[in-house]
Amino acid sequence: MNRKYFVYPLLIILFYILQYVATPLRYNGVAPDYLLIAVIVAAVRESEKFAAIVGLVVGLLADYTCGLTFGLRGIVFMLTGYGIVVLVREALSPNVLTAIATGVTSYILTRLIYWGEYLVMMGNFSVKEMFLSVTLPEMIMTLPLIPVIFMVTVFLTGGYRSDGAGSVSRRFRGEAK
Repeated sequence: MNRKYFVYPLLIILFYILQYVATPLRYNGVAPDYLLIAVIVAAVRESEKFAAIVGLVVGLLADYTCGLTFGLRGIVFMLTGYGIVVLVREALSPNVLTAIATGVTSYILTRLIYWGEYLVMMGNFSVKEMFLSVTLPEMIMTLPLIPVIFMVTVFLTGGYRSDGAGSVSRRFRGEAK
């Protein structure tokens, strides 16, 4: 049996505990988004279905804990995982730089969606205060962890992807799908 079926559930449990129960990194009440990192790493390294399932599970765990709109993060993380896999398969290579680039993009897009959720659920809020006190510190703490967790996952799962998505996409090589 493939090691990924053991490694990713353990990482998800560990990251859930690190994010919501015992957070070693915390600044002003804000912690890194470990669960988003799990989705990004799974999406860069694995198939569409696997990344979408990881995103859905991780998002539903986050929704269960956050208590605002149940299901929103599940859908957002599922679509994030699926979208990153498609992007990696068609145009990028599955490496640490891709994980960082898709991590920055995913972080910004998910936070914009969360801001919309806060606006709808809680009414008016200060974008400047939210950005400076929550979003920016969380982003500064989250992004440096992506390459570290990516490399640990590569080590634990035993190498890079083996599903045919190499460093050059099929479209650019001229191969048929």
